[in-house]
Amino acid sequence: MKKLQTLSEMTEGMNEFQKFLFFSEKQKEREEFRKIFWSLYLDGGMDCDEMQKDMRISRVAWNRYYNGDMPLPNGLLFRIKNRYKDKIKAVEYLQRKRSLDEYFNYLRAPIPKSEDIQQSGESMLPETSCTPTEANPIPSPENALA
Repeated sequence: MKKLQTLSEMTEGMNEFQKFLFFSEKQKEREEFRKIFWSLYLDGGMDCDEMQKDMRISRVAWNRYYNGDMPLPNGLLFRIKNRYKDKIKAVEYLQRKRSLDEYFNYLRAPIPKSEDIQQSGESMLPETSCTPTEANPIPSPENALA
């Protein structure tokens, strides 16, 4: 059985820039992994245990990948995308449709009439006076520069 490498073992002998590139790439993979997992879980109705068993990954390793304690093994993200590509497409379609439905519902919402607002006692504008008072005089150009 192949031994899983830790991040320090994987980055051994790399300079700082190479380590930065390596970690940023792994971070992107983990974010994509999380996005796919949550979209399949929330909108696709898939269970974490079901996905983990399909990919033949132990529960401990799955949690470590998800939390970022271990990098994703090479090809895992590709395998997940291939295995669930139809579900991922269906979920993306549902998410786009839901966001469009929410947008159109927002556009269809009735705009309150001014009479309704006045009857409810709410005012859209703050109650302020536009006339100058002794406490709040209009500044003259000479005083404004001083």
